[in-house]
Amino acid sequence: MRKLVLILSIVILLAACGSTTPPADDRTIDHFFEAFEASFTLDDIFGDGEPTVDTPFYGMIGAVDGILFYVGGSPISIYRYADVAALERAQSNFDFTADWPTNGRFLLEANNQDVIAFFENIA
Repeated sequence: MRKLVLILSIVILLAACGSTTPPADDRTIDHFFEAFEASFTLDDIFGDGEPTVDTPFYGMIGAVDGILFYVGGSPISIYRYADVAALERAQSNFDFTADWPTNGRFLLEANNQDVIAFFENIA
């Protein structure tokens, strides 16, 4: 009887530890923007003393949210998708995005290698 209880306990423990459901990605566009703001100097391209933050045409590539700002004079766009599957569908439907870096359900449009490396490591 003790062996049966021990075996059942081990099976239950292994089943609980082996869950394959990934945690929900509750990050937002603001999470990414704030990370960039804390680590990079954002350009004031219009001379009004504030970094320019615009919303790009994110809906055209299937994203649900997006932001555009500038680092070193280069535009940086981050797009948020409903989930990773939606992001993967968009990348297969829009060939020009196929090589753009991703981070969970977020897609980056940028040419600056420092920005790309930073984006890929935002937790």
